Amino acid sequence: MRPLNDLSCFEQQMGKQFTRRRKCIIYNDGSQSHTETGRYPGWEELPLSCRTFRYSVLREHLFQQRLRQDFLSMEYICSGEICIRSGSEAFVAEAGDCCLLHAGCDNSLLYRPDEDKACSKYGLIFTGPLLPVLLEQWRLDRIRVVTFWDRSTIETLLTGMHRMLDGSVTPERFSAAAFELLLLLSRQRKAEEPLPDAIRDICDYMESRLPEKIRTTDLAARCRISLPTFNRLFREATGLTPYRWLTRRRMETAFRMLTEGKYRIKEVASSVGYSDPLYFSQEFRRFYHMAPSAAITL
Repeated sequence: MRPLNDLSCFEQQMGKQFTRRRKCIIYNDGSQSHTETGRYPGWEELPLSCRTFRYSVLREHLFQQRLRQDFLSMEYICSGEICIRSGSEAFVAEAGDCCLLHAGCDNSLLYRPDEDKACSKYGLIFTGPLLPVLLEQWRLDRIRVVTFWDRSTIETLLTGMHRMLDGSVTPERFSAAAFELLLLLSRQRKAEEPLPDAIRDICDYMESRLPEKIRTTDLAARCRISLPTFNRLFREATGLTPYRWLTRRRMETAFRMLTEGKYRIKEVASSVGYSDPLYFSQEFRRFYHMAPSAAITL
């Protein structure tokens, strides 16, 4: 990703085709040389899914302007580059860049033909009641670009989702793949924001002891600082209190175990530090807006 300081390339464009989607207005100009578009059957009923899933190869001029965009879209660049303007920021997205264009912003995409460099990309529109919960919990709600230097994992996942569009897997499996994609973005984002060594050590300590009872007083003692100072430094570094960070990791681990289909709810609860399966179920529902039994079917 390269910053784009000269915005005149966007301001000189004019959309010739007009589409209105409630309050969102979309202007288009140009075409995509090769496009494969699909949507998973029954996506409306899923807690998390993609309303549109598109693979495109751009070789000719393309401009799209979305005024008051009312959906979350993701643009992953496989090769080449494309100019993107999101709100007040503008940048050139390159291979390996995963761009999140959020609802509530004016967003524009501009591809200028290059004889040597066609742009191939995946474009997804996410939907579902679970989406805003995950964006907030994983701190993706204000992120615009996540860069994958090792592109094999995300491209394998996107290729697999592309193949699922023929309906050969259950709707729940496609929903789980969408979840996995957002989780991958969250992990990559965290990898790009290194924590202070002391806080990272504490996070690693909690991660290795999810089944155990962990008290913040003990964590502060490990850092040899007062509890108020520890809580403040931890929140500044991670955006969460120690308790919320620990709860999030426990719930993420529980979700992964449940979707594997190998464990009973009681076993999962115990493995992430909950001796009472009923209380675990209440926490899981509060976090994911679904019962643990629903996650088993994903």
